[in-house]
Amino acid sequence: MLAKDLKKPRNQIQKERERERDMPQQQA
Repeated sequence: MLAKDLKKPRNQIQKERERERDMPQQQA
C-alpha cells in the first residue's frame, strides 16, 4: 500500500483500485 493511500478513506482506496483495474495506468 502506498503511503498516500493511508491518508485516504478505505472506500475511496477501493474505488481507485477498481478504477485502476478497469483502466490500468503506469502508477505502480
